[in-house]
Amino acid sequence: MKMKSAEPVAKYLRSFLNNFAKRNFTVNDQIKLIREFLEFITTKMREVEPWRKISEAEFDNATEAMEKLVMNRLYDYTFTPQIDQASHPVTTDDLERDHVLRQRMKLFGWVKEEHLDVPTGEGSPGFLNFAEQELLKMNHYKAPRDKLICILNCCKVIFGLIRHLHKDEGADSFLPILIYVVLKANPEHLISNIEYISRFRSPEKLQGESGYYLSSLTGAVNFIETMDHTALSKITQEEFENNVEAAIQALPPSPAVTDRNEDPSRIPTPPLPGRAPTSQAPPASNLAGEEPAIPLKLPSTATIAEDTKRFFQRTGDSISKP
Repeated sequence: MKMKSAEPVAKYLRSFLNNFAKRNFTVNDQIKLIREFLEFITTKMREVEPWRKISEAEFDNATEAMEKLVMNRLYDYTFTPQIDQASHPVTTDDLERDHVLRQRMKLFGWVKEEHLDVPTGEGSPGFLNFAEQELLKMNHYKAPRDKLICILNCCKVIFGLIRHLHKDEGADSFLPILIYVVLKANPEHLISNIEYISRFRSPEKLQGESGYYLSSLTGAVNFIETMDHTALSKITQEEFENNVEAAIQALPPSPAVTDRNEDPSRIPTPPLPGRAPTSQAPPASNLAGEEPAIPLKLPSTATIAEDTKRFFQRTGDSISKP
C-alpha cells in the first residue's frame, strides 16, 4: 500500500484499527465489525491501483493479505489468551474450556494406539510425532489462516501415514489417528484457537477441505470431552477407571490461580507473541507469528467428508460446521 493511489485504502485501514482499539466489544460485535470492514475494504481496493486491473487470483491473494494484516494488528483484542494477557476484558468462556480440556487430556496420557484402533507399522512414530509438531505450531501464528494451515498440515501428515501403511483413506482410519495425535500433543489453548479461526477466518475460506479439517478437529475435541471406556477398544471399565485414577494421582498439585494469572497446567509449547502495550493503539508488527505458515502438499479430504460425518454419528458425537 505504498503507492500514492492506495493511500485511501491505507487511511481506511488505519482509521478502523485505531477506532477498534479504543472500545471494548463483545465477540459477536467483533466478528460483525471485522467482516463488514473486510467486505468494505475489498470493494475500495478494487477501485484503485495496484488492485484495479490485477487478475482474480492475484486479487484473492491481496484480500487474503488484508485479512492477515488486520488480524495480526488486532490479535491482542481478538484471540482470547492474548486478550487476557493484555488485561483487556474477556467476554467468552474460551479460557475456562481450554483449561478443562487440557486437564482432561492429561488424564488420558496412558491411551495407546490400540485403544483407538490406530494403525501401526514401520515409521508410524515418526509420522505421529510430525503431526503433533504441526498441530503445536498453531500457537505461534497470529492470523486465522496461518493457524488453520497448521491444522491442515497436521491432518495431511496423518493422511501421509495412512498411505504409508497402505490403509483405507476414509474416516475410520483418519479420525482415530487425529484423536490420538490431539491427545498426545495436548496443545495449549486448543479451544481458543478453534474458536478464533471459526470467528475470524473468512467464511468463504472455511469451505471444502479447510472446513472439513476444522470440523474434524472439533469432532476430535468433542470425542475427547465425552470419552469413557465404551469409546475405547481393548480395555475394561475397571482398567479404564484405574488408569484415570493413577493419572489423577500423578498430577502435580495446582497452585491457587488468581485472576489474570497464567494457567498453571501449561507445558512448554511454541510461544505466544508478547503482551500488548498498554496504549490504546494496536501494536506495531513485531514479526513473530506474522510470517506465513507453509501448507504441506498431501492428499485432499474431499473424498472422506461423508465418512467423517458417519464416523462421529456412530460414536454419538456430532461435527458442527465452522
